[in-house]
Amino acid sequence: YPSFGCPLQMLAFNLGEAGLYLAAHDGAARAKELVVTRAQDVTFRLLAENAGVPGAAGAPDYPVVIAAYKGDWWQAARRYRAWATQQAWTSKGPLRQRTDYPKRLQDLAFWMLLSGKPENVERVMLDAEKRYAGVPIGVHWYSWHQIPFDNSYPEYFPTLDGMGAAARAMAQRGQTVMPYINARLWDRDIPSFAEARPAACKQASGTNYVETYGSGRSLVPMCPYTRLWQDKVRMVCHRLMDECGVNAIYLDQIGSAAPVICYDASHGHPVGGGRHWVDGYHTMLRQVKAEAMAKGVALTTEDSSEPYMDVIDGCLAWNPRHQEDVPLLPAVYSGYTVYFTSPQAEQDTVDAFCAAQARDFLWGSQLGWNGSWILREAHSEKQKFQYALCRYRQAAKEFLAYGQLLDEVRPLSAVPEAAHVWSRNQPHTARLPVVMATLWKDARGRLAVFVVNTSGAPQPFDFNVEAQQWLKGRGPWRLSALTPEGETPVGLEKDLHAVLGDLQPREIRALVLTPER
Repeated sequence: YPSFGCPLQMLAFNLGEAGLYLAAHDGAARAKELVVTRAQDVTFRLLAENAGVPGAAGAPDYPVVIAAYKGDWWQAARRYRAWATQQAWTSKGPLRQRTDYPKRLQDLAFWMLLSGKPENVERVMLDAEKRYAGVPIGVHWYSWHQIPFDNSYPEYFPTLDGMGAAARAMAQRGQTVMPYINARLWDRDIPSFAEARPAACKQASGTNYVETYGSGRSLVPMCPYTRLWQDKVRMVCHRLMDECGVNAIYLDQIGSAAPVICYDASHGHPVGGGRHWVDGYHTMLRQVKAEAMAKGVALTTEDSSEPYMDVIDGCLAWNPRHQEDVPLLPAVYSGYTVYFTSPQAEQDTVDAFCAAQARDFLWGSQLGWNGSWILREAHSEKQKFQYALCRYRQAAKEFLAYGQLLDEVRPLSAVPEAAHVWSRNQPHTARLPVVMATLWKDARGRLAVFVVNTSGAPQPFDFNVEAQQWLKGRGPWRLSALTPEGETPVGLEKDLHAVLGDLQPREIRALVLTPER
């Protein structure tokens, strides 16, 4: 923690309705490991500050909370949310109240994932604009620079010819243009590393750490506590905003890669463990965000580590989806940050594609992060369904962007399941209900149920939501149907009970319950 494998400081175990909550309520977000053994022993393990320094002593001053509960994992998520929304990273309040949060990211509904030449990127985005008409779209742009990917970081300039002109043209059309940079690594084998070496993370032996990815280059993690690295990242971001006219920047690995334990005392932080990794990134990102806020630029990162939420605007949820996934992160942080992407492989069947897209939509994620294949005629059925989900997200953003994910909606009658093969990274099977639904609440105190039939056949779905569990008063409440065209009154209801009959193939429904004033 914090990393892609451990974005929160909590665990929960369930055996039936018997639940056990374990969490480090550490508002300083110190580097730590959450360890579960085969024997199901659990340890929260920290390296001490000034580890190895004679005379250093002291235990961390945060509580580890252990609590029993009755119910499912949602109970644990709500308990953690109650604590997490009182911490420094949520201290600016929900998105709806923040003055430093870019509206473009709140409103965005669909992402493209593109790479390379500016003229090709701009051409594909023109096509996407036509096919997703009226939907705010963004492009995550890789390899916009002359250096190869994962090579010669952080010397990104000069750009490819025409990059700035293309970025400005797309931004002027209302599109979000988000180039990739890595905010953590310096290439060891380029001349500028001689100057950077003092600011690199050091092992206890005094040597650099080295990481190798697909490019085969020797990439060195830099210490975010150092002024040199903070200034370098800030200057790269400044040039992207000032010279290239981009309106979003993706800072790779900040929210994904675990803290690198640094033993270089010259950096000014305690050696070994502690809070300096997160504190260093906060110092860096506050400087970047000050300029970004003034220019309406969004900042995002890889994955979703919680302590950067006040200085990073969005989290790239890029990992392959699995049957066993649950919406733990939006259950804790919906309304406080944006999770985006619903990536899938081109070879997935229509049913497999629709199941994954619907589940991400129901969990509040901005959809997309597809390559240009999604725009081809061969994938028109997938594109049509994804477009419909995006339009519903726009219509329901008071819930899905600004609201709180309260619960899943459990059907009163059994719903058929379908097995799908999701092929991204490597093929794996997911077996999901063909109809899925979630319950959300907005800042006005309204409830909404979102239901999606992911199959190509009509499906029945009935459910009951006890409104008094979530709303003030005793009702009845006004019920309306929400569509991209607006809200249509249905009548007064005591509870949100619906026998929807046959949902049509790929049908999306949203029902809203509004308290009487």
